[in-house]
Amino acid sequence: MSTMVTRRQVAIGIMTGTAALAQTPVPPVPQTPEDELKAMQIQIRQNADTFAKVDVPQASEPAFVFRP
Repeated sequence: MSTMVTRRQVAIGIMTGTAALAQTPVPPVPQTPEDELKAMQIQIRQNADTFAKVDVPQASEPAFVFRP
């Protein structure tokens, strides 16, 4: 038995997570380019961790089709 997940269901799941992330406090603005780079790297890692927590079954519908 496989569970079918549509693009719409995945989008709703992502939007729900995004809304929760939008409620987090905004960190202070970095003063130097090096601090800005470090802040962006941390943000990218946090985003990757958040996306890794979302379980998308392999049977989910692809958002596009490869055609020759």
